[in-house]
Amino acid sequence: MAQNNDFLNSKIRQLQTESRYFSILHSFSSALISAKTASEIVWSVARNAISKLDLKDCVIYLLDDDREYLFQAAAHGPKNPIDFDILNPIKIKVGEGIVGTVAKTGEPLLINDTSVDARYIVDDSIRLSELAVPIKTDDHVYGVIDSEHPERNFYNENHLSILTTIAHLTAIKLKEAKSNDQIIQYKEQLEELVTERTFQIETTLEYLEEKNQQLQQFNAIVGHDFQSSMSTLSGFVTILTTKEEHLSVEEKSEILNHISSISSNLTKLVKDAYRYSNTGIHSSEMEYVDVVQILKNIKAELYPVIKKQNVVIEFSNLPEIYGQASLIKLVFQNLISNSIKYRSEKDPVIKIYSTKKTEDDHIFAVEDNGIGIDSSDHKKVFQKLFRSKNKGDVKGSGIGLSIVLKILHNFGGDISIDSSFTSGTRFLLNFPIHK
Repeated sequence: MAQNNDFLNSKIRQLQTESRYFSILHSFSSALISAKTASEIVWSVARNAISKLDLKDCVIYLLDDDREYLFQAAAHGPKNPIDFDILNPIKIKVGEGIVGTVAKTGEPLLINDTSVDARYIVDDSIRLSELAVPIKTDDHVYGVIDSEHPERNFYNENHLSILTTIAHLTAIKLKEAKSNDQIIQYKEQLEELVTERTFQIETTLEYLEEKNQQLQQFNAIVGHDFQSSMSTLSGFVTILTTKEEHLSVEEKSEILNHISSISSNLTKLVKDAYRYSNTGIHSSEMEYVDVVQILKNIKAELYPVIKKQNVVIEFSNLPEIYGQASLIKLVFQNLISNSIKYRSEKDPVIKIYSTKKTEDDHIFAVEDNGIGIDSSDHKKVFQKLFRSKNKGDVKGSGIGLSIVLKILHNFGGDISIDSSFTSGTRFLLNFPIHK
């Protein structure tokens, strides 16, 4: 029994650390939205992320325009003595040193003992551990986040994971800033060359603006679903920290399993949303997906909400559908969360079932007994950032249903609201049959 409690207490501490990391990521991603220039972005990384991770020394490098050298663009620790200054900034050639190697290969490096690594470059002081991760998206490297520590074997897989996630978010924002710069440049060219190159420039502008909107949507997707999962995770941690002495070993184990699952899914959500916002559907990841298992996983993650609000989620004997599992989960996760949010005075009852199979499609229904959606808004609710004036005046972000529509359209499917259903809301989902 003592060993079990020791294990559980150790696991609780570990998960509390992970919860803190996710909280830092959430506040950092929110702060990052307002940054516009490359300088603002990297200093936001230093001030709103690195400074909260208890890392004593960290430098953010960016590649110069010729992509030959890395220059120190922001820092936290001894290299940043005051304001936005960097003490004795240095440049590193791509391919040289640990930082230069990461920039060249696009792969992270965790060095447990720099004294035996010939690539180590001394900057302001000799330190014995180093962790460097690439700031990369779409196989394009923008720079490197590099942290050093005076002790050997300081960095672990948790440090690698969170710095990699921060680097992913930073790369997305740097790409967005570059897109904005390109849009401004092309608009200036449009004014100068309007008579001879109007068509070509306008076409390019439309493309760049569309890509820029996709990048901005990334922040919206992460903020919407990340916050929901964070709330659930926080609920579990609160139960463990305030009611631990009243819980049995079995109850602790069950809650820890839920927390571990959500923690894993939070990291996966950031990576999936980052990948989805840039490239959409990955044909290599298309497969037959067990919808029942996906719904079981969603129920487990929403356990605190389901218990608190007496939510009933019913499903059974659902056919497998062909698609990308992580995105299909986002579809049902958004629809279920939507039904819970727009509940009526009755306890929420959500039913998910297959209505029929045509020659081309599996048709699913997601039905609830909530406050419903005004018939005049049945098509508008799928527009990005549209907020329906519902009976309960419940405020929403206007993002969830637009995410669902975009995913289904990318699969070749569709979603609509059944206007004949008046006891709540019934969504009808078309999933194409793989042939």
